[in-house]
Amino acid sequence: MDDNSTKPKMQRNSDVVNFQQESLNYNQLLPYYEEIEANSQQLFQKIKHNLALAVENGELRPGAMHWSIQLDNYIHAYGRRFSKDDHIKLVQLLYKLLTIPDLPPLLVQQFGCVLISLLSKKKLLSRDDLQLEWKPLYRLYHEVYYTNYENNTIRLKKIKSCCKPVIFRLMLATRTYFTASATEEMLQEWRPMMYPFDTSIMLKATSYFCSFLPTALLPHEHNQGFKLWFDELMNLYISCLNSPSWEANLVYLFVRLAKENIGYVHWEPYLAKIFQRILNSFNLPVGKRQVPRSKNAMYKANLCAEWIINMMGDKESKVQFYLNQLLRAIENFCHPSNVGAWVGKIQNFLGSLTSAFIYRLRLERKPKKTWVPKIPKEYHITDDDITTFVENIRPIAMLLLFTKHLSDEVALIIQNLSILRPEIMLPPLLDRTFASLTTLTEPHQVIATMTTLIFYMAAFGLIPIVDCSMLASEEALTEEEKELCSLTARFEDILIQFIDRCFEMIENSSNVESLKSYNTIDGESSFNNEDRQFAEGFYRVFMTILSQSSRTLAMVVIKKLFGFVRGHILGDTIAGHICCAIVSAAANAQPEMTLKLFLPYHSRNILEIIETDDFVDEEQVESGLIWYLLVFSKLMTADGRYIIQYKDHIYKVISMSIHLKSKTASNFTCQGFSSLLESLTAVYPGDRSMANDSPSQYNYLKDWAKCYDRRDVVIDWHKPSEAEMEFAHDLMHDFLIQETNKMQDLTTGPINMKREEIHQCLHIIYCILTGAGEALPPWDKPYLSPLLVYTTLINLKFLRNIYTLYFVGYFLDHVTDDTKSFNLMLSIYDQVLFNYGGQNDHLQEREFLANWWKRLISNKKRRNHIYPCRMTELHQMMISDVLKLSVCDYCEGALFVLTDADTCKFVCHQWENMQQIWPALVKADHSEKSSILILINKVYQQMCREYATLALKYEVPVECREAARALTGTVSVSNKDGDLFLEEMNNCNRRQYMELVNLLLDLCETGDNNMLVFPLENNRFDVKDWKSNTLIDKPYIGYNNVWPRSILTHAALEQQPKVDRGIQEMTEHEAAMYAVLNSHEFIESLIKLYSLEISKDEAFNMHNYAMFKGIFRNFGDSLLPLFERHVENLFADTEHSSSQKCALEIVAGLVRGSKHWGSEKKNRDPKRLRSLFSLLFNENIFAGEQASFLDASALSLIRIFVSDMEWKGYEVQNLALKLVSPWLDHQYKDVRSSLGSLLRDIFKFDVAISKNYVSKGPTATKFIESLLPSLSKLFTEDKRSDGNVELVDPEEKQATLRLSETLLEWLISCNRQNSRTPQPYSIATYKLLPLLIGLENQEDDKDLQILCKLAFGYLAQAQLSDAAVDSVMLALTQVVQSNSWHHRYSMLLFIQVMTFRNLFLLFEHTTATSTIEDILLKLIFDEQIENMRRVFSHEFKLQSFIFGFTILVKKVISRRHSAILGLAACIQAFPYDVPPWLPEILIFIGDRLNDPPPIKTTVKSVVSEFKRTHLDNWEEHKQYFTVDQLSALSDFLISPSYYA
Repeated sequence: MDDNSTKPKMQRNSDVVNFQQESLNYNQLLPYYEEIEANSQQLFQKIKHNLALAVENGELRPGAMHWSIQLDNYIHAYGRRFSKDDHIKLVQLLYKLLTIPDLPPLLVQQFGCVLISLLSKKKLLSRDDLQLEWKPLYRLYHEVYYTNYENNTIRLKKIKSCCKPVIFRLMLATRTYFTASATEEMLQEWRPMMYPFDTSIMLKATSYFCSFLPTALLPHEHNQGFKLWFDELMNLYISCLNSPSWEANLVYLFVRLAKENIGYVHWEPYLAKIFQRILNSFNLPVGKRQVPRSKNAMYKANLCAEWIINMMGDKESKVQFYLNQLLRAIENFCHPSNVGAWVGKIQNFLGSLTSAFIYRLRLERKPKKTWVPKIPKEYHITDDDITTFVENIRPIAMLLLFTKHLSDEVALIIQNLSILRPEIMLPPLLDRTFASLTTLTEPHQVIATMTTLIFYMAAFGLIPIVDCSMLASEEALTEEEKELCSLTARFEDILIQFIDRCFEMIENSSNVESLKSYNTIDGESSFNNEDRQFAEGFYRVFMTILSQSSRTLAMVVIKKLFGFVRGHILGDTIAGHICCAIVSAAANAQPEMTLKLFLPYHSRNILEIIETDDFVDEEQVESGLIWYLLVFSKLMTADGRYIIQYKDHIYKVISMSIHLKSKTASNFTCQGFSSLLESLTAVYPGDRSMANDSPSQYNYLKDWAKCYDRRDVVIDWHKPSEAEMEFAHDLMHDFLIQETNKMQDLTTGPINMKREEIHQCLHIIYCILTGAGEALPPWDKPYLSPLLVYTTLINLKFLRNIYTLYFVGYFLDHVTDDTKSFNLMLSIYDQVLFNYGGQNDHLQEREFLANWWKRLISNKKRRNHIYPCRMTELHQMMISDVLKLSVCDYCEGALFVLTDADTCKFVCHQWENMQQIWPALVKADHSEKSSILILINKVYQQMCREYATLALKYEVPVECREAARALTGTVSVSNKDGDLFLEEMNNCNRRQYMELVNLLLDLCETGDNNMLVFPLENNRFDVKDWKSNTLIDKPYIGYNNVWPRSILTHAALEQQPKVDRGIQEMTEHEAAMYAVLNSHEFIESLIKLYSLEISKDEAFNMHNYAMFKGIFRNFGDSLLPLFERHVENLFADTEHSSSQKCALEIVAGLVRGSKHWGSEKKNRDPKRLRSLFSLLFNENIFAGEQASFLDASALSLIRIFVSDMEWKGYEVQNLALKLVSPWLDHQYKDVRSSLGSLLRDIFKFDVAISKNYVSKGPTATKFIESLLPSLSKLFTEDKRSDGNVELVDPEEKQATLRLSETLLEWLISCNRQNSRTPQPYSIATYKLLPLLIGLENQEDDKDLQILCKLAFGYLAQAQLSDAAVDSVMLALTQVVQSNSWHHRYSMLLFIQVMTFRNLFLLFEHTTATSTIEDILLKLIFDEQIENMRRVFSHEFKLQSFIFGFTILVKKVISRRHSAILGLAACIQAFPYDVPPWLPEILIFIGDRLNDPPPIKTTVKSVVSEFKRTHLDNWEEHKQYFTVDQLSALSDFLISPSYYA
């Protein structure tokens, strides 16, 4: 505020203290920090005492839950302002509470959130301070994520989905403190589950690994940590090439390992594979033939970025090399002309990459005091590494600068790179943004304009805009500093030029149509997103400029703005609102100068128009008044300390314009009135100017791009003065009382008002309450309950009768169709009930200058927690009014209320509320109105989402009570009162539950249609003959010869609940159920109900199946005779699919429910399948000569049998292959398709993943080699001894083609089952590549051609193993020798995709790279021109190929067209860049423009394409050409004139 101050605003705050564990540093910047200091410790002691007392008394809910919420709020508001001892004891108490067996999900969620808050700052507690056992949390994790079948299907135990992210975040916080031996224990527990052929079990195992394995260990603990599993899991990762769904879990684990162990993990052997997976995860389109790719391969961009940055190591590391190759591979996809889903992911990736790089750099160069091991110095990022990193990303960042998908990520990328190396980033950035400013008026340059505004905001924000030229003669400055001081004299010219360009854009805006009327509720106009972005962009840029400028330069800017505003009447248009955004920025940044120029002028004009023109009663007013009122409303956002100087002008303007009949004029006045009240009464950061006019006493060059510590920040807070509060008091007294009296008179009857007048009156009340929300007085009514709400610092001493308004009843009785009035009343009630501070949109306007302002201002909890007040009668009255509005007839009753998530929480989380609401919903009359039915369905869905199983019985273990006593330091004593309270609460819960269930059952009893709840018992049994045997059903156990410590099996028969029981042996509830079920009439009604046809495509119902399973499991075969006849009838009813479905549900339930019937009724011996085995593999079942449907069905059954036998059924696989081998050329298409699927399952285990497992089943290599002689006859012609050609027999050829189709179905099905097949193709598969290329050109069989192209695409996109590379190269070498040019053309298509999908792998195989180069160079001179063009148009950018070809061209210049095509390939390989060698080549081929065709056509096409792809960045690209080259290029591009 002091203009003569000679020191900058930023200075060190000497009041900063470090209290105990940690306090929030931002609180020290608040104007009421002393009150926080006084209240925090008292509040913490209260919370700690009451939390311990609630646990000791056994009151988990609401006691412990309530005080844990208060503890969480305390941490968010004050930080961890308690001792380390209290910190540890709180963690131990919450951890024990969280891991109480069968804890209700609601408490799990709450205790978990508090524990996360306690452990979120890892530096505060070391591993020596705290040790936690992992198994209790593992049991909780398993219960939440992997509930058993009955709980998941019949919902016997419902866990809300919101519990899962809490548990996941809890794992992040707690696994650091697991014991050192935890890793080995976890591996023993889960390693046997590593079975890659079962997706579900692998998902489960890898989720355990990624969630639980501790990686943040001390260096001496690494041998007990990641070194036990890293090589094993990494080999599994690189061995599974088909992107299984569980791969994402391993990636997350590896990223975490890299982040927490920088410099301790050896990543180099795996870099090529890792970068190839990352490249493929972008799912970039390569080639013209696209085939569906697995979404499992799409890694999260931020994880990929963190992985790359944290793998960077010493000088020998190749991470930067691979990163550069990755960026070059995706560069072309980032050009503005290339639009696709990948653009957003690449932006996210690069933003995360640069942020992660800066984060790591900060860790290394500004390490914090913590117990976490520091990064070894030899692995620190060097200055050269930073330069290389920035130079690698800069080309793509420049391309993304003007992409059509502009996002905050692009600005973040540019900002991060500029922070790292401004000398590299800023010069080209300035060139590009300057070019964009020259085209601000062109519609297609909208994105470029926004990018430019964002850049200038960032640039101006880094420097004080002060003329320091007078310091240029100072001897203490360096020559560079003196030159820079001299250049600051140009700031004024730069600002004027920039402002003129901005005003030019506003003047020439193409969208100048008037906006729609303001919404009468929120006062926001109908801006579209583009308009909002422009207005916000201009606001932020000018806010930054004016905040950073000296007073002299700020005055120049404001005068220019005033001149523009005064000279234009823009009205309620897009241009007008953009201009007013600049006015608002000026009023906020430089309020004194802005108000002095603008406010008197606009106030005078407003008053003159209103006083001289007679249009007060007209709805349409002149645009000048609208414009002045719009500017006036923006001026009211200035600092209240300056506004108060013009209170007479302001009061007169408001009083004369607020009741105008023009909605637009009145609404602008209301908007300004609301902003005025907020400016007068709110607490907010005041003066934001960062510089003054005294550079002679302070050198502002020192502040250029300077980073300030938050502890050095001093905020000039605006606190309402007495004069401001008095002015606000007068305004509200005169206007609010007037409007409330009108509404009271309307409800009591003395006056009548038109609807428009009512709307205006309510809108005025709403805007006043919105603006003065932070200053409204507290409730002056009796308290109803101890529930807390919060008010704020400043109280106005008037208008307590504002809350006695009661006009809801009037509107419900008289104007039920006036929805606008109802909406306004609800908005008013919302302000009165819940507005205890500024509005969110106002806060956002004030917060953008710095992140710490955002965290400081937007978190109102810190302010609100200081002044609690309680629920009053007035609260209850207003909430009752709102409820009346909600359940009125127009709103279709209470159904709308119940669809709200927060309301459902009250309904579904307390027994007493469910007791009232649920029966009411059941008893409600049915309606045929579609809207009612939709609402009822929404209520049902909402309750299903919000409901979580509630506990009937709460138990607090002894260890929890001991932890509570340890927290408060009390002596351990018996607590009879607590035990008595717990017993009473459990009895109450049980009673309410039974009453609710009985009431619902009574309501459901309508004739025979009884709906019963079945308690599912665990009926296990054993047989004497099997006591010495262990039956293992899990396929993963024993796969890799790794066995778990223990295997759960069924207990002995004598320990099992009895299945065959008489009714006298059953419990009361079981007997009641059995009596109902043991009735022919009931079973018949039940079957009729479940066999009704609801829809034609109704699927198998898992809930019905689970019910039948429970019946046969709990009551044995005693009820089977009742179902037998019905099942036979259902199966006989072939006309209705619903009957078949019901029969299958019963049979499925019978099969699964009879599992424990006993050996005399149910044989669990695996040998029982022998008869089925003999049946399926009998030649009579699949003879190959039956009808198509029969053979295909038989193969489907065999496939299921082979698949379910898993790896243990290698004999079955051999037998199945032997059975079907003679019929691979079957005559029917659907049979061949079934054969392909069967082959997939037969060879599924022919992969090398685990070193401990060797497949004994059939191998694909032998199988393919046995077929190659037959397949090769398709494309060979044998010569006899007499010289004649021996042609292939037509029938034999057709059989071979059918065989080929079977093989194609096999290859395709391997990819369709990618989640089940870790490696889709064996090495031998690529021996079929020549066959595929040949079959692709079989034009006489379109179906075969389609299959071939699909299989061909899958093979090309497949990730290769190291061993498969040589096989692929051999196949390509064979194809290139083919006599058919079509074969060679298809091979080029294959190479294009294959090289991109395996780019990094090929970098490691130099022999393979050389082979591909040789093939391409050979095909340059192919006799077929299509092949030559394909070589030169594909996208495989091997630098060695390009440079090698340019050398080769000079040797073969006689073959002119081939040479031209080769040079064209070099140019087209860089469509958005200009390498140093390119201009010479371009001019060289341009000189051949007059050669005869086809050379002329090729040259013309290349030059035109070059112009198209380089047009957007031509200002930059032309710098690489000489003057002569530019002149020659211009001649090529301009057609010769006829008159030349």
